[in-house]
Amino acid sequence: MNQENSDSKKCPICGKSTHKESKYCIFHASAEEKTAEEFKEALKEYIVKIIKEDKDYYFERFIFIGDINFKAELNIKIFKNANFMEAIFKGNVNFGSLTFRGNANFMTTTFERIADFGYTTFEGYVFLELQYSRGILFLYIQSLRAILTL
Repeated sequence: MNQENSDSKKCPICGKSTHKESKYCIFHASAEEKTAEEFKEALKEYIVKIIKEDKDYYFERFIFIGDINFKAELNIKIFKNANFMEAIFKGNVNFGSLTFRGNANFMTTTFERIADFGYTTFEGYVFLELQYSRGILFLYIQSLRAILTL
């Protein structure tokens, strides 16, 4: 296979393999190009790899579909340097009772439904510039050092 064909099978955003007929990987493909089940399964695998390799949580420009509860469904208790910059959440998302250790970047993050940050602890800086199309934000934060643009 020549280099041009090989490159066309990689996501132009992150370099991961493309998802089905999309030109993007499962994380960056549009909501119409993936199911919530296949996205959540890929997300679980990605998070297991992050934890195993002790890496930062990098979700920049991900398009999250379906409802997601990071603690209950994905077994996350602590996010280390979490980057959700330009991410889009199509369903409800629950960050409740989690700890963000290090920086948490939510610059130009879009929540289209409910975003629950109830009883969340931030132990580093938080960068927030949130966008809502129909969303509701629940905040009861334990500690926060933030740069906010709501």
